[in-house]
Amino acid sequence: QTTSSCGGLLCASGYSGSVSLACSYSYGRFTLSGCSVNTCSLPSIPSGYSYNGYSCSGYQTASSCGGLYCASGYSGTATVICSTSRGTFTLSGCSAYSCSLPSIPSGYNYNGYSCSGYQTTSGCGGLSCASGYSGSVSLACSYSYGTFTLSGCSVNTCSLPSIPSGYSYNGYSCSGYQTASSCGGLYCASGYSGTATVICSTSRGT
Repeated sequence: QTTSSCGGLLCASGYSGSVSLACSYSYGRFTLSGCSVNTCSLPSIPSGYSYNGYSCSGYQTASSCGGLYCASGYSGTATVICSTSRGTFTLSGCSAYSCSLPSIPSGYNYNGYSCSGYQTTSGCGGLSCASGYSGSVSLACSYSYGTFTLSGCSVNTCSLPSIPSGYSYNGYSCSGYQTASSCGGLYCASGYSGTATVICSTSRGT
C-alpha cells in the first residue's frame, strides 16, 4: 500500500496523538509515528489508597508513577490508568478487607443481623454501646477474612449524689468519679433491708 491508502491505524489505549506513516523505499515496511504515551497527574487520593508523597509528582506516565500502595485495611496492588493525556490518573486495585464479628465483648450490643457473614468495616452495622457504657463503636479489620476488633465504648463513671433516705455510706470507698463496679461503701441504713446497688446511666453523671 501507499501511505495514503493504508488506513485502520489508530493510537492504542493509553496513548494519544495522530498516526503517521512513512514509506522510505518501495516494498519496504512502513515506519509508524505520532502516538505518545499519555501523561497524567494524581487526583486527591481516594479512600483505600496511600501515597508516599513524592514518587509520582507532576505529570507522569502510568509506568513511571510510583509511591502508591493500598492503605491499612485494604489489600491488593495499587494501579493507575491514564486515559486522557494531561488528565488525572484513575486508581484501582485496592479492596477493603472483609471480616466477621467475634463473640460480642462486654460493653457492646449487636442487633443480630446487620453485620452477618463477612463484611467491610463500612458495611458492618447494628453495633452500639451497651447500657452502662458510652462512646462510639469503631471497627478494625486487620486482615481479610479475619475477625473485627471492636473499640470505642468505655464504662460510664459517675459520682455519688447526696445520699438518699434508706442508704448509708462509709465516706471513702466511692469518692470522685467511679464505675458502678468499683463504687463501694454503700449499704442499707438502719431500718432498711436489701443490698445497695448503684447504676451509672450517663458518663460523668451521678
